Amino acid sequence: MVRASAPGSVMLLGEHAVLRGRPAVVAAVEPRLTVEARPRPDRRVGVESPFGSVSLSREELRPPWTGPLRFAMAATAAASEVFDGGCALSIRSDIPSDVGLGSSAAVTVATIGALHALAGRAPAPHDVHAAALAAIRAVQGTGSGADAAASIWGGAVQYRADPVEVRPLGAVPPLTLVYCGYKRSTPEVVARVGLLCRAAPAFCEAVFSAMGAAAMEGAAALLGGDLAGLGRWMNAGHALMAALELETPELRAIADWLRAQPGVHGAKISGSGLGDCVVAIGRCACAPPAGRLIAAEGTASGLVVEGGP
Repeated sequence: MVRASAPGSVMLLGEHAVLRGRPAVVAAVEPRLTVEARPRPDRRVGVESPFGSVSLSREELRPPWTGPLRFAMAATAAASEVFDGGCALSIRSDIPSDVGLGSSAAVTVATIGALHALAGRAPAPHDVHAAALAAIRAVQGTGSGADAAASIWGGAVQYRADPVEVRPLGAVPPLTLVYCGYKRSTPEVVARVGLLCRAAPAFCEAVFSAMGAAAMEGAAALLGGDLAGLGRWMNAGHALMAALELETPELRAIADWLRAQPGVHGAKISGSGLGDCVVAIGRCACAPPAGRLIAAEGTASGLVVEGGP
């Protein structure tokens, strides 16, 4: 039996722009998701999780991937070049299911890491990332792989999708996360941004370029320990998300409230937008007037694999 765990993740800068070749900054956060894998004597793949279970043959393991276990199934298929035998997977997640903390990337990364180990191979980070990116795109139709990079390498990273570049930035700064109470699916929001890009291509390209520049500046501030500077670029990143029509009244109110708190250097929408979380640089322990504080701490620990076949 092998056990692999991966942390959740939070986008700090560069959402949407990272899908168009610009850099982003993403951070690994606890809590984590764990996958236990055992070999089976047949060629069936079984998955057990709090969200359901499935059992199917290797020959049935093909797209389209649907349902709550779709990322685990796609990850198992993506790792088939390394391990193509039967296996039993058990998934346990401490990541809240109603909040976008990169749980899809975490289960994809942990599943692939576990299957590499089950095959007797040490999971090489870039190999795991390539398989995870293929699985995520097979499910969603798109995806940058930024959240998977954070789950694999841990800490804060500067990331570019094409070609894939991962630049570790060191420890994750103190964060505060507030969930606004609702979220939209990432593919749905990406499609909406695509419509805006078709209507106003020059405008959107200018926004994406500014997002990429903010990510570069924010990464430099983080490397230099300048949290106030990082916070200013986070505020700019929020304004750029709003320019793409991804802000809601609730997200705006939460971001404004966080910026007014002592010890908070800046705040912005985290993720695709039109819901989900606002992330702030700095800790705020008091309850917000709207939304819900999410327990999440930055972690230097990425993918961890224990045991062997």
